[in-house]
Amino acid sequence: MMARSRRSSYSFEDFFQDVAPRIPSPADRTEALDVATVRDIQASQGLLDTKPWPEVVEQEDSFEIVSIQSPEFLSSRLEKGSVSADEAAEFDGRVRTEGFDCLAFYKSRRHRDVAPFRGMWGIFYLDSGLRYLSNLVQSAVPRLPSGTIPSRARRGSRPRAISPLEWSYSFVRAHERYHFRFDIYALTVEAAARAAFYEPLSRAFRHHPSHLVEEALANEAAYKWALFHTDWHSGVVTFARDYLRLQPHAYARFEEPQAELRAELAANLLDLDLKLSARRHDQQWGVARVPDFLDECPEYLISFPVRPRGIRPALRIPSVNKVIEAVHVTKYLKNKPELRAKLKTTTKKLCNNPATPGLNFKPWDDTQREWSVKIDKGKRAHLRQHDPAKAIWEVIKVGTHKETGHG
Repeated sequence: MMARSRRSSYSFEDFFQDVAPRIPSPADRTEALDVATVRDIQASQGLLDTKPWPEVVEQEDSFEIVSIQSPEFLSSRLEKGSVSADEAAEFDGRVRTEGFDCLAFYKSRRHRDVAPFRGMWGIFYLDSGLRYLSNLVQSAVPRLPSGTIPSRARRGSRPRAISPLEWSYSFVRAHERYHFRFDIYALTVEAAARAAFYEPLSRAFRHHPSHLVEEALANEAAYKWALFHTDWHSGVVTFARDYLRLQPHAYARFEEPQAELRAELAANLLDLDLKLSARRHDQQWGVARVPDFLDECPEYLISFPVRPRGIRPALRIPSVNKVIEAVHVTKYLKNKPELRAKLKTTTKKLCNNPATPGLNFKPWDDTQREWSVKIDKGKRAHLRQHDPAKAIWEVIKVGTHKETGHG
């Protein structure tokens, strides 16, 4: 299958036409498999009552879609618009429940002829999503010189400063292109085995896509891009890490050992083994490793002249006006003055702006009864609403990541 010589005339489309006929339709038995059953994932009880972006745009005809020619072309398009406070609040919520895929999404070549965007495939970016992220970067790192982000200095080259818009696009792009590379890898092993793996895996996570470890590896790719292309001293790398930690479930696992994440994804794909402990170490090295000459993925920018109908915030970040402590927390902190001081600083920031990425304020589970916030690098606090009407919260747990159940 991959024996054809590496030459420029062999395109991704040629590759797809070569391998697609060798992959059979997935067996019907996979229809009933659901990761929620395997991992005992609890339903969100209807609190996350919004549809994913791909399902929304399928129902809409009031949008514009253009091919992205270059980062400069993208910037020229995005600089002309703005993001409303309502849109920003929506994205603040969506990133905590949907991860990066609230800003952009990848559509496989396999699905080119189905909605959304029939006849098209590739990476689709929301213009308002990229503007939102760019605004967030500038707000989180106000000391950026001249409003630009400096790159890391490299031997024999001059560092190049880019705009927050271009940086945001490249950051999101690194995540989405991992999905593309994993798709190519899956096509390759499916054709070799004459078996369907990709579709059964997608179906198994269809109701809980944020739990698929592929998202951890895609976020790792985004973080590595930020590490190797952004000057550490700018503060933007810290923003990138904090923003990725905000994201739910598998998205937030991006700092786990890469080999273990790949081994888990290989077991998910090849064996349809959905347990968190599943591993195929014998196959992990090849996951999402593809030759450069197949690296052709179309990219598009979606613009909505008006806000799509039916979109409601997946999660509205709740207000925090005051924070009190449960009695057992006060006792726990009695002889820990340093931790108490850090908790006080954290709660002050929560009251100022609970959506600040560095706080990592997000639901502890899908029921949203309990929220978690970062105190420092190794400790967190859990809070519960004491008086929702007055936005008074109560700290019910304080401790290390392990003590608070974060592993």
